[in-house]
Amino acid sequence: MHRAVWTGTEMIVWGGALSGSSFYNNGAHYNPTTNTWAAMSASPLATRYAHVMVWTGSGVLIWGGLGGVYYNDVANYNPGPKTWATLSNVNAPSPRFYSTAVWSGSAMLVFGGQGAAGTPLGDGASFDPVANIWTTFATVDAPSGRYAHTGVWTGTEMIVWGGYGRINTSVSTLKDGGRFTPGVGGGTWKSLVAARGGSTTVWTGGELLIWGGGYGDLVYPGGLRLDLATNSWRRIANDPAITPRFGHTAIWSGSQMIIWGGFNITYTPFTTYNYTNTGGRYNPATDTWLVTDTNNAPTARSSHTAIWTGAEMIVWGGYDVTYAGDGGRYNPASDTWTPVPVDPAVSARASHKSVWTGGEMLVWGGYGAGFVYAAVGARYDPVNGIWTAMGAVDSPTPRIDFSLVWTGSEMIVWGGVAAVIFDYVADGGRYNPATDTWTAIPVSPLIGRRGTHAAIWSGTEMIIWGGRNTPGGNSLGDGGRFEPAAAGGVGKWSAIAPNGTIGGRTDLAGAIWTGTEMLLNAPYSSERGNYADVFSYTPPKTLYLYVRP
Repeated sequence: MHRAVWTGTEMIVWGGALSGSSFYNNGAHYNPTTNTWAAMSASPLATRYAHVMVWTGSGVLIWGGLGGVYYNDVANYNPGPKTWATLSNVNAPSPRFYSTAVWSGSAMLVFGGQGAAGTPLGDGASFDPVANIWTTFATVDAPSGRYAHTGVWTGTEMIVWGGYGRINTSVSTLKDGGRFTPGVGGGTWKSLVAARGGSTTVWTGGELLIWGGGYGDLVYPGGLRLDLATNSWRRIANDPAITPRFGHTAIWSGSQMIIWGGFNITYTPFTTYNYTNTGGRYNPATDTWLVTDTNNAPTARSSHTAIWTGAEMIVWGGYDVTYAGDGGRYNPASDTWTPVPVDPAVSARASHKSVWTGGEMLVWGGYGAGFVYAAVGARYDPVNGIWTAMGAVDSPTPRIDFSLVWTGSEMIVWGGVAAVIFDYVADGGRYNPATDTWTAIPVSPLIGRRGTHAAIWSGTEMIIWGGRNTPGGNSLGDGGRFEPAAAGGVGKWSAIAPNGTIGGRTDLAGAIWTGTEMLLNAPYSSERGNYADVFSYTPPKTLYLYVRP
């Protein structure tokens, strides 16, 4: 918990603690050429540890730390004559320890740290030792409060990553950060994407909006926006009324992202999964949120589905202690809910899939009470409020973790874990609602069985990628394209070759079709955990990994 710098010829060590109670304010020079130590002169700074310390090219700047009390004073040590100079702390960040600091060539840049009562801090400042002036950092898009993180200087910017901060009131390991460029007005921040799973994605026509989710049992607040034209990220504004969550849904209304449901996690006095029936409407044009009304809203749940009809969001199914067979229709224009009642034609379930045909919501797959897989799908007509069971002749075997797309005239189901064998399969079916009939999809040895993969409809073909082919197995790094109109309407498969740079990914629920390419957000590798990247596939080209900032 002491600190050290390299001057170009020697290492200088100063401060620290012994057993967390004995603090020091002395130090020494170490010369590796002569293998000798020389004591530093007496310091004007009080004893402390977990301070910051940088080499300026001519001196050592020391700031902050903890030694019984929190400090924010600063001093410069000149190793030639071994002299000290106490400098100004006017406009310096508040007292703290476990901050990070870098030298930019003209200033010491300090960010974060832990303040009084263990508070993770998310502010920073630059210190010019020649002018003896502190300048506060800008806060727009700055990383959340943190301590014991890392910071490096690239030559033009400071990169901050990781550390410990508060997530859902608990102090947890952070997996995000930011890039700070010094400049007029306190400089600028750019977000570094947090590795997260369970987030939702929507496509606005120009931006990919990513919101919610987390890492393990950590639920991350807020979200991020990716502008594909400039390959640049920025944060989605946080609103305290929109609580962080997993297992929610998100749709794009044409002007707003509407998120609803899901759960967050609390750890006191024990781990509790808190389901919610709240939601929010995010307007990217103004970077603002509105809370959705809860009057007549469905009960709290996750693992439900949500589709957009062009005027309403329809939420159905899901789980919160029991399996739900009801739902609701949300009208954002009036901020009102209309219940979707339980109907014998469709069994209660979770982890199913839904699509909108232009006139009906089609629901298929999933499982209900007793982990019994749902054998029959259903159709919901919101105009008349009527449910109708789908025909079951020649339908795929009941399953979960499958893919489902709407072609404009058919619903295609493929892959997943089948109930009859409790293993991944390589078959599927095409459902035509006009005739209420199913047609089997030919099995292709090019693709092989898989589930938890990504799937989109491009306008002419279903594109699938990734997933896994055995329970708990490794992630797959290949895919396939199914063209239902080919081979006289029987359909034809073609393979998508793997990309070694990207590797295998699984649990790919957030695939987006932009009109020209398939985007996959924050996918997961069973070998390496969550990723913080976005990559794309443009048929018939190979996969492309976007260069993340």
